[in-house]
Amino acid sequence: MMKKLLAILVLGYRISCIKLVPREINSDKLIEMKFFFINFVLVFVLLITSLEADVFKQVKKTKINKGNIVSGQIVWDKKLQIDLDPGEWEIVENDVWTVNAITGRYAGFAQIINGDAVDKYVSIENVYLNGKWIDYLHQYLEEIFFKNKYDGCYERPEYYLLKRYKNGAAFNCFLVSHMESEREIYASDDPHAQWKTAIVRKWMRDKNYKFPSLMLGSQHLFYAPQIGRVYIYTEIINPETHGAPKNKFTTEEQSEYHRANIDQYPKKKKFMESFISQQAYMHQKFEGMVGAKPRHKLDLVQYINEKDIKKVIKNKKSKLINNNDNVSKQLKDLNEMYKSGALTKEQFEKAKNKLLD
Repeated sequence: MMKKLLAILVLGYRISCIKLVPREINSDKLIEMKFFFINFVLVFVLLITSLEADVFKQVKKTKINKGNIVSGQIVWDKKLQIDLDPGEWEIVENDVWTVNAITGRYAGFAQIINGDAVDKYVSIENVYLNGKWIDYLHQYLEEIFFKNKYDGCYERPEYYLLKRYKNGAAFNCFLVSHMESEREIYASDDPHAQWKTAIVRKWMRDKNYKFPSLMLGSQHLFYAPQIGRVYIYTEIINPETHGAPKNKFTTEEQSEYHRANIDQYPKKKKFMESFISQQAYMHQKFEGMVGAKPRHKLDLVQYINEKDIKKVIKNKKSKLINNNDNVSKQLKDLNEMYKSGALTKEQFEKAKNKLLD
């Protein structure tokens, strides 16, 4: 690309200096024109070099292998990068599938506390439209996201909040809901859920992990034909470990977080409003990352409380500091074990790299 641009510039320079310059122009004027053109070329080259460095560089994606531990940021592709809460996250699911002209990519990440409890679970998914049979694929997306009787981007009783934009094939969807974990994983109304959750069920059996009985979740979806892919980001948390009072009811219909019940539980309502504030803020970031145009974006300003966002950022920084302190202590312990001869050099290096990865 750079070579072609430079070739064009050099050709332009030769034409301007030889063919297009009047014969009667004096040598001083010609030197001045050459000097101006050389400076123009230098500025142009610097600009293109900067663009290549900042825009055209290849994004280093996060390696996603089931069973591995990750932390920090998940670089999904050149658009979407998700900042995980401080601490370790296990990759539970990692799948790629293709059906005709559609390709899907999915991954799920869990954060464990107390040795066996899922505290938070996030998933990222893409559905790629490979440029063929676009009209049929748009119909497919309509069926999946707007006419699916089990779930989708439309009002449902278990959704506490739903905001969406839809125009033609393009859509932008933000929803917040509560979920009964046992039902979602083992006894969902959706007949396809059994194979969708099979990997999670096996992971829970193998690791002896458990989900809390009731969780809060948000989902962020976006598609525009010019982008050519659907982006889906999902985040679910255990409200009790994030500052909410203990649950009295754990079924979907009786839950204090159900929008028909929540007014009876002011503390739960306050927590839900804080959760919505955080997730609305996240959705704005999500829209920016996936390339939503101004016309696609949702108006979520009314849901965002600056105090909630500052509190979350402060908590994350505090967790990060504690996590870094813990890593420092573990490195110190490893070094002492190596010096004492309890670990070989190979074992020491392997353990150290795992901590620093």
